[in-house]
Amino acid sequence: MRVRRGQIVGVTFLDHVEGGGVPLEFVAFGRVLSIDKTALTIASWTYSDPHQRQCPKDSNIKSFTILRSTVRSLAVLEPVTTAKARCSRSRKAKP
Repeated sequence: MRVRRGQIVGVTFLDHVEGGGVPLEFVAFGRVLSIDKTALTIASWTYSDPHQRQCPKDSNIKSFTILRSTVRSLAVLEPVTTAKARCSRSRKAKP
């Protein structure tokens, strides 16, 4: 399945366990911030507008990077529209 930036996904993956003998399966939900050959970065707390400029270093975003080699399954929960992302530095609240 092709995953694109801006989509909302559910990712089931294996994670390490401190003091445990085997990895455990977890699930994370969020908007895809980036994806490459090694990892997938999703934001579980982010702007509602998928076209708002989004960066994992933004203090208003809570993001997680998951190694693709640990992904057991991935489901696209919401596709993203084809509109271009806006690159504004500030976000004004709507009245």
